[in-house]
Amino acid sequence: MRIQVIALFLVALYLASFVRVQTQGQITGVVTDSSGAVVAGASITVTNPQTNFTRQVQTNSTGNYVFPTLLPGLYSLRVEIQGFQTEVRNQIELQVAQVARIDFQLKVGAVTESLEVTGGALLLNTEDATTRSSRRITIASAANAACRCLTRVSASSPRSFTSCPSARAAGSSIAA
Repeated sequence: MRIQVIALFLVALYLASFVRVQTQGQITGVVTDSSGAVVAGASITVTNPQTNFTRQVQTNSTGNYVFPTLLPGLYSLRVEIQGFQTEVRNQIELQVAQVARIDFQLKVGAVTESLEVTGGALLLNTEDATTRSSRRITIASAANAACRCLTRVSASSPRSFTSCPSARAAGSSIAA
C-alpha cells in the first residue's frame, strides 16, 4: 500500500511538471550591428510592466539571448552595450507555450541615445513553424454553433460537410 501511494505521488509530480511548462513561454533572439555582425555581451532586460517583473541576461558569443519560462503577458525588451544606441521594444505579447523571436539590429552611437519601437511582436513563430492569433475567442461557443449547423452533404462521402452561413460568419470552420 505504501509503495502505491509513493508511486501515485511521483506520477502526480511528473504530470504537474508538464502543466507548468505548458503555461509558460519564452523570448529569444539575436543581437547584431548594422553590418549584420553579431554583438556579444550586450545586456538585454525583459520587463513586464503589469507585474514589475524584470530579468536581465547577456548575449552569448554568437549574439543570441533567451528568456525561458516567462508567464504570458505583455513585455518590454531593452538592449544596451557600449558604443551602440540603446534599443527598446514595447508591447511584446507573449502567449502560452509561445517562443517569441525578437531580433535586434543596433545602430552605432552613444549609450545615451535610445531608439524605442512600440508594437507587438509578429505572431509568426519562426522557432517551430506555428502561427498564433492574438484574437480572444470562446472556443466552446464557436464549436457549438458549428456543430448545430452541420449537415451531411453526401452519404457516399462521410467526410464531406457544409456549415450554415451563421457559423461561417462567426469565423468557425471545420476541417475533415
